[in-house]
Amino acid sequence: MTTLPIRPPFTSPSPLSTSPLRRTRVLTVVATLFLAQNAFGNLYEQNTALRSLVAPSPGAFIGALEIGSPMYYYMPWSLIGLAAAVWLVVRMHRMALPAARRGRVALGLLAVAATSKTLLITTVNPVFRDPGETADRVRDLTVLWLAGNGLTILTTAAAVILLLSWRAGAADSASRAK
Repeated sequence: MTTLPIRPPFTSPSPLSTSPLRRTRVLTVVATLFLAQNAFGNLYEQNTALRSLVAPSPGAFIGALEIGSPMYYYMPWSLIGLAAAVWLVVRMHRMALPAARRGRVALGLLAVAATSKTLLITTVNPVFRDPGETADRVRDLTVLWLAGNGLTILTTAAAVILLLSWRAGAADSASRAK
């Protein structure tokens, strides 16, 4: 008579095991990809805005809603990335993960980035589009644009790093627990 091998009973994962990592994987990937695209779009704008510092040309910028506007490149994706980040932090909080605080800080950084970008789009961009502005005013506002856009890039990148860093720590803790 042969006997079947006895399997150990299923044990539930610890809070830092791979289970929370699996349950938040898709949200993390979506938030990371779309927020990274936002950061790269802003980095591209940072590079192109340097031309306005060297050779300002009032009225040269296209309208915010015209074909070819940078807003079409990153605005829809930014909103998806922000929504995914909020949803991720809510899930982290509901799962009582120790990194939920890190997620809240990331959301604060994303709020700073969104506020900075909104202020630039609503106050500085119209001046760049106005052909009646002076080259000196455009140059001065380009410096403001570069500073505000740089803040947006840095805060978005820091938020992405915070959203990813808890996963690395959780995976490391889970591998040590095994």
